[in-house]
Parts: sequence; C-alpha cells; structure tokens
Amino acid sequence: MNHVNDLFDSERVYTVGEVATALRVSRVTLLRAIHKGRLRALRVGGQWRILGREAIRFLDEGTKQTLAERPPRAED
Repeated sequence: MNHVNDLFDSERVYTVGEVATALRVSRVTLLRAIHKGRLRALRVGGQWRILGREAIRFLDEGTKQTLAERPPRAED
C-alpha cells in the first residue's frame, strides 16, 4: 500500500497550507522548497497552488533521498 497516494489526490489542486498540514511541516519549509525548485507549484492570484501529483512526487523523492542518506544497518 502506498501511503503517499493516501495523502493527496493526484488531480486536485492544493494550497501551500493544505500541503504543509498534510506533511506536518511549516508553510515556510514548503515555500523554500518551491523557491529552490524542489517542489513545483503554480502562482495564482499572488498565491501558490500545488498539484496533488507534484505533492506526491515531492514527498516520494524526499523519502527516497532520506533513505539513501541513512547509514547501512548493522547485521545482527
């Protein structure tokens, strides 16, 4: 089961606040990711909007990166 897809509907458009709440991070964290190009978003009427599929991609890539950075587990 893919829990990332349970958080976001890939066809829906979300606000920064909605994505921040779902991911349990601050709005500032997401805005930094947008400005650094790590999270793709659209500017609509002065506010950022994030497509669900982009939120899923962002979370999936972040998870893969975090797992890659972990040290290998010691064999028991």
